[in-house]
Parts: sequence; C-alpha cells; structure tokens
Amino acid sequence: MDNESRGRSAHVAAIRDRAEAEMRTIGVDETFISTLVETFYRRVLTQPDLGPVFDARLAGRWPEHMEKMKSF
Repeated sequence: MDNESRGRSAHVAAIRDRAEAEMRTIGVDETFISTLVETFYRRVLTQPDLGPVFDARLAGRWPEHMEKMKSF
C-alpha cells in the first residue's frame, strides 16, 4: 500500500470515528436505527402510490432488505 492509500484510509477512519462518536452523543444506536427503519417502511407500505412499488420490488426479500438497511 502506498503512502497516498494509507493516508486516505487513515482519513476515512478518522471521519468514521468522529461520526460514530457524534451519533453516540445524540443517541443514535442500533435500537434507534432499527426503530427508524421499521417505522419508515411501515409508513411507506401504507402509502397507496409507494407501497405497491416497494412491495413488488422487495417481494420475497423483505427480511434481507430490512437487515441490510439497518446495517447500512
């Protein structure tokens, strides 16, 4: 790995560390994100225009999609 790549990796890690610290400070944790994702999709699915689009696109893949969104 060259110096530029190491520098970039260190910069990205520092940004990630700061973001995680800020999220902890304001109370964003796994439980918060899980609730946010569940609430978002529950509301989307009740919308007459959006619900069918999301449901058709994710048919049979909802559990995997929800897990992915919560880990994102």
